[in-house]
Amino acid sequence: MDRFKKKTDENGERTSLKIKISMRKTAKMIAVVSCTILMLAACSPKKEVISQSVTGNEDKTYDSGEWIVQKNGSLIQNAGGNQDGEKKRYCFQDVEENRYEAPLLSDVPKCTYDFSDLKTDEQTGYKSYQDPETGAKAKLGIDVSEFQGEVIDWKQVKESGVEFVMVRLGYRAYGESGSLVLDAMYEQNVKNALETAVKNGGVAMTETDTAGHTSASNMEQGLYLIVETRVPENVTSTCNPFFVSLPMTTVVGSEWLYDLTVYPKNQTGNSDLKKTVRESKNSTGKHNGSLTDITDGFEHTATASVGDVVYYQILSTLPTITSKASSLGEYTYVDTMSKGIRYNKQDVVIEFFRDSACTDKITAWAEDSGKFTVTYDDTANTMIIKMTEAGLNEINEAATVYTDSVKRGYSDCTMRITYAAALTADAKMGDTDNPNEVALTWKRTNTTYYDTLEDCCHVYTYGIDVLKQFSDGKGNIQNAKFNLHNDTDNCYIIADLKDGIYYAKGITSKKSDATTFIPNSSGHIVVKGLEDDAYSLTETATGKGYVLLKDAVKIVIKANENGHCEKCGTKLLTVSATVNGKDVTMSDGNAIVPLTVVNNPGFDLPKTGGYGTWMFTIGGVALLGAAAFIVVRSRKHKSEQ
Repeated sequence: MDRFKKKTDENGERTSLKIKISMRKTAKMIAVVSCTILMLAACSPKKEVISQSVTGNEDKTYDSGEWIVQKNGSLIQNAGGNQDGEKKRYCFQDVEENRYEAPLLSDVPKCTYDFSDLKTDEQTGYKSYQDPETGAKAKLGIDVSEFQGEVIDWKQVKESGVEFVMVRLGYRAYGESGSLVLDAMYEQNVKNALETAVKNGGVAMTETDTAGHTSASNMEQGLYLIVETRVPENVTSTCNPFFVSLPMTTVVGSEWLYDLTVYPKNQTGNSDLKKTVRESKNSTGKHNGSLTDITDGFEHTATASVGDVVYYQILSTLPTITSKASSLGEYTYVDTMSKGIRYNKQDVVIEFFRDSACTDKITAWAEDSGKFTVTYDDTANTMIIKMTEAGLNEINEAATVYTDSVKRGYSDCTMRITYAAALTADAKMGDTDNPNEVALTWKRTNTTYYDTLEDCCHVYTYGIDVLKQFSDGKGNIQNAKFNLHNDTDNCYIIADLKDGIYYAKGITSKKSDATTFIPNSSGHIVVKGLEDDAYSLTETATGKGYVLLKDAVKIVIKANENGHCEKCGTKLLTVSATVNGKDVTMSDGNAIVPLTVVNNPGFDLPKTGGYGTWMFTIGGVALLGAAAFIVVRSRKHKSEQ
């Protein structure tokens, strides 16, 4: 492309031919544009070679002078013609030693080569051919296919004297189907051969700029082969070589185009990363490889109560692997939890899927598989998951899981890592979340370039503050007792009391096992570590002389999406709450739902041996007193008469 020439159009104006290339990074490759040259020799034979179907390896005898049969029966030559005038036939044998017979087509040109003129070079072992009559010489060539392996040194091929190469496109399978099969290395062989040819004889264009553009101007008319010879370190492979015709017609063919822009695309084959979380619905959170309970419901945000087990999921699309040069040399995750979340150790499972939805599973690894290691740093609250050599070998070398014969191992498969962790009393509350981050570092075997990806998810938790009061201000507030029921999950809250604050630590279905919440000396009951759900606060006891609350207090905590995480771009949560259907303003950074419970003085229903008995006693004495008064007064009235 260093030959520059001005072209004059029909109006005498000077125009230029120009190619502009705009490279775009993408995970998709452009359509393969390649050229395969097949060389066929066609001439008239000096000796007729035909064959007939042979069913065994035994010797066969035919009419004298007509057939010559090899000892193994694999080849039969006809020295003359078929005296019966029947159509001549030939036989062939496949790799499974099945033999077939077919008619010899008389209209196909026949080879005229005299193979007695075929010579072998004793030094190189190469064969040569020269026609003694015409002086025509054969060119030295080779054929290549998947049987030559993954890497062919084309420079060495050329230096050895090879003048042309036939690249096998494919073959027809044996059997009844006779389907066509693409050679596994066809695309790569053609691509590498063209790249080598241009690299050793082409003209370099300027390197692409930061926007991925390069161009060449004032080019002669012709057909140009364009090859990408240098790529960024994170690119899996160069884009396929392609041809450009200058000039080129418009789509409708009405005019010529002299300025062309093409958009070849690199295949980066980069990994990606996503971390999500969801609340567990079982008591332990240890799935131990059984993932039936954690296949859905994962989001970038979740709410949980202190003591709840939450499941984490890390999804990564493996890079494209096309050869040993593009294999993975390292694949390591560093997972970091907030202070208020504790890992459930020895609970990591890795799975591989053909699809991003994780429905078509290939295999699963447990921690004892030897294919990855897990280490914990309790001080930094981190977990490091690192692929071992055995794990990397399987990822790189496993049987291809796609129909794409170019890809190797688990190319572009989805790797899913799952594990469990528990929310602790150290968790931050309210709109202040508990972020949980993961970083993936990976590199290929052929580079020193490391790629690092990051993602995160967020866990939120909340609480309530109950103020216990008596309407007359005289009752003993510490005689009051409550339990807390999660109406959404239909369970009672279990909590530990520490420094005057209750921290939720679990749940129970039995009311008798639920925690009894008692106000502190100032009348407050503070419960921290509640997820966004509907709750019922029920008073089970109160001060003497006061009436219990007739109905439970209904509390609803609702998390709403608002704002975005700068690191992962996902929506964060803010919270709102209602008490008995009325909106309330939450305190402590929008973390605590405030409410007041007031008891009024009154009497309980009479109880045997209680003050109810005294009520009846006093009433009886009063009645007797009244009767005595009436009797005395009656007697006094009679005496006065």
